[in-house]
Parts: sequence; structure tokens; C-alpha cells
Amino acid sequence: MNDIKEKTEFDELQELIERKKKNLLWQKKLREESKELDIAIARHPRVNEQVIQLSNTGGSHRVTLDDFDSDIKVEYRLKKSWDQDYVAKIHAEGKVPANLWPFQIEYKEDKRKTSTLAEQHPSHYYKLAEGLTTEISDRPYVSFVEKRKTK
Repeated sequence: MNDIKEKTEFDELQELIERKKKNLLWQKKLREESKELDIAIARHPRVNEQVIQLSNTGGSHRVTLDDFDSDIKVEYRLKKSWDQDYVAKIHAEGKVPANLWPFQIEYKEDKRKTSTLAEQHPSHYYKLAEGLTTEISDRPYVSFVEKRKTK
């Protein structure tokens, strides 16, 4: 790190800016390639059969790869957006008790409270869920995870 600092500290501004532009271009290319690799890995027959449902439901799944030094986790990210007007109306009408309310004042979801509400008070959750829109990422995200410790 210090080596980079010593090399760049007194370089000409134009050169630094050009290097930064090149760096950003490489980052963009690497992100695109990483996306393509994630998609290819998730489509591979050894992986796809274990994660095919995720593209419809969202979530993640660990894929154990015995012949590799690490396993992988394939994730389809789930994005939620709550209809603010609807949630405000439900709140104002008191249709969900205040002690069970899973939102902050600006109706930002508290995911832990929402899970609890859905599990323990499904009727209240379903009333709220009428104002919920979900969006599953159009691509998988693959990351490496350490092997599970065997007993």
C-alpha cells in the first residue's frame, strides 16, 4: 500500500486522472465478467439442479462441492418495496396492533419484526402484505464459503 502511495503522491494530476479512469474502466469490465461468471456457474448442471427454484422465490442455497477446496453459495436477491400510502392507511386504521408493528416511523421495514409478525400473527401480516411488492434479482450472485467442519 505504501508503495502505491509513494508512486502516486507526486505524479502529475493529469496522469493520476488518466490512471483513475483506466481503473474505473477495469472495475466495470470485472463487474460485467463477474456477473457473466455467476450466471454460468448457476446454470451449470451440477449447480442448477440445486438452485433452480431460487430464480422464482429468491433466497440462497449452499452448494457442496466435494472435489473443490470450497463450497459456493448461490443467491437470488429479493428486493421488497412497500406501498407507503397503503401501509400508512393500515397503521392509521390500527389494523395491526402497535406492539406488533414491523416498520419504523418512515415505514422502513424491520425484517426481523416482519418475520415474527408473519410467523406468529399471519392474519395481520397478510393484511399488511397487500401493500408489499417484491422483486427478485434477475441474476444469481455466487460467493465462496468455507467447507463445513465434519465431526
